[in-house]
Parts: sequence; structure tokens; C-alpha cells
Amino acid sequence: MKPEKDELLFEELSLILEKLGITIELRNLVDDELTINSGYCEVKNSRKLILDKRYPARERVSVIIQFLRGQDLEDIFINPAIRARLENPEDHV
Repeated sequence: MKPEKDELLFEELSLILEKLGITIELRNLVDDELTINSGYCEVKNSRKLILDKRYPARERVSVIIQFLRGQDLEDIFINPAIRARLENPEDHV
């Protein structure tokens, strides 16, 4: 997928997360002493998906898709092409 398409997909997936009440935080997750990975967290009633801002859009999309596959998306309208990707376990982005 081209970088521009990855960015568009990232934006569309961000809107789905917003519908779930989850915000995205882009952070530099570099730490010389710890291994820190992108992922979901809840802090004081705040739901966030923290992504390493150094990741290209393609990798950010992959993290979001993996996260969304574990969520109940039945009542949320999702573009059919994106829903097909979410429901296809063979799609690794």
C-alpha cells in the first residue's frame, strides 16, 4: 500500500476508535532501559491507544487493526472494505 493510502486508512481507523471512546496518542516510546511497545491502556477513565510516533503509517495501521479485531464493532458503521480487513485474520496489513 502506498504511504498516502496508509495515512488515509490511519485516519479512518482513528475515527472508528473515536466512536469507541478511545483516543490515539502518538509518543516517542524509545527508552534505553525498557522495552516499550505500542498498545491500549486505561488511566483514570481515559481510554487510549498509544502508538510510537516513529512508526510509519503502515505500522500504526497494523497496531490499530490488531486492536480493533478484539473489540465489539457490531453496532458501529464501518466502511465495508475496512470491515472486511478487520474480519480477515489473514490480512496482516
